[in-house]
Amino acid sequence: DDSVTARMPLPPFDIRTKSAHSISLLAHKLYTNQKTRKLYRETLEHLIAEHWDEERLHAELDRIEDLVAEHLHGSQSDFKNAVSRMRNFIETRRDVLGKELASWPIEFPAAPREPIHFKKIGTVTATFSTQWAERSPADPLEAGSADLTLVLDGKRVALTRVGVSAAPGRLPSSRERRPPTIVFSAERESDGKVLTISASLSSEDFKPSGKKGKSVSGLFMEGQLGFFSSGGIKTLSGTARLDAAGMTPGDPVKGSVELVLMKMGSGLFGRNRRR
Repeated sequence: DDSVTARMPLPPFDIRTKSAHSISLLAHKLYTNQKTRKLYRETLEHLIAEHWDEERLHAELDRIEDLVAEHLHGSQSDFKNAVSRMRNFIETRRDVLGKELASWPIEFPAAPREPIHFKKIGTVTATFSTQWAERSPADPLEAGSADLTLVLDGKRVALTRVGVSAAPGRLPSSRERRPPTIVFSAERESDGKVLTISASLSSEDFKPSGKKGKSVSGLFMEGQLGFFSSGGIKTLSGTARLDAAGMTPGDPVKGSVELVLMKMGSGLFGRNRRR
């Protein structure tokens, strides 16, 4: 799966070894088997020799360019550069893979990488009332009013202050660049650290919802560096029931949420990242 791509879609992004991926559980198990490793090399060499046709691939890129050249969106201004990068990839891939196969077998980690996984770490339930704003409040702990219950690792967290705001989110969703987001800010009694719970939903769903509620997702952060801390990424999902909602500044935003907090395992950033 590394042979026909230049970068992974997830961290650590860069691909060091181009001819084989040997970090995942299944790939590592197969690659450590001498017979399977030999068969893999023979198969890859056959594919390069018989099916990697630079002339045909360039012709396909020519065809695609002709089809879409007059229909590009403004956000696709990098199209010509992207095509140029693809042409360079086509021209150089045979040589890149050939050099690695010539010094086969490649080095690989002694153990596979820990799989990406999620673990439930807590829950949030809250009723709230605030107003829509175009940006986050200067003092989030004093914004709106909320009755919030936070449970982490089976224990209720004592909170001294809780604020709530509603504004365009800072992180894009799969459907919107800045989806409407409800943000709870809470001060933990034990250490005074501010906890942030942000729950986003689509603009289409950001309206009074009745009893059923709408799906939300977001992040749970402890302090300013929570998202990037060694404790891993903490995400949330659940439902929001909105009694009032609007996206004009000053519009009331009221309702309740029921959320589950999840912690991502260290599969992305942990040990054995080398390929």
